[in-house]
Amino acid sequence: ASGSCPLHPDKLKRMLEEVLAESGIELIYASLPIAVMERAGRTSGLVIANKSGRQAVPARYVIDATETALCAALCGEDVSRYRPGAKALYFRTLEFTNLQTGELTDRWLTVPDDLGIAGNRVRLREGVRGGDHGYVEFALELDSANSLEANRERECLARRVGFRLAAHLIGAVPAFRKAFFAGSSYELHGPFRLIDAADGGGSDAD
Repeated sequence: ASGSCPLHPDKLKRMLEEVLAESGIELIYASLPIAVMERAGRTSGLVIANKSGRQAVPARYVIDATETALCAALCGEDVSRYRPGAKALYFRTLEFTNLQTGELTDRWLTVPDDLGIAGNRVRLREGVRGGDHGYVEFALELDSANSLEANRERECLARRVGFRLAAHLIGAVPAFRKAFFAGSSYELHGPFRLIDAADGGGSDAD
């Protein structure tokens, strides 16, 4: 599609991992910070939790790159001011195979209002596995509260909307009639300011 280049997520991930490994950077996967370690009044590392239990990771510096300022919150900071507003946009992507791409004439599809999707439209993206493979990206306007509970509620709602959207596309859009709903993004992408709804929330420009 014009203005975009499909990337294979797994290949991209492996390439980035190799670059980091060659630079001597060790990655720890599927882990959640649960406490900040301190020594003499200074941050000295993190305590993380994963399927192996809890581990202490000593560090001279901790850079919080989480979308919800989690490490800052663990330090006792008031993270409410990091919100983009009471409401924000969050994006989710669905994956489909066996699409009849010859019947698609637009990169955007209008969807029913009762799905609750921002702007009542979804974006179509070219897939990486050939002409019958593609992605559908949609946005939701959700409460941007910065807490684990709010994040869980957003994820649950997004999953429900995603299933309803997939059912609508397969049942009502000719190009999706024989499509297979292969999966969805692991988690929501966001938050983005509501003003970004018109351009895809920081995605590539048309």
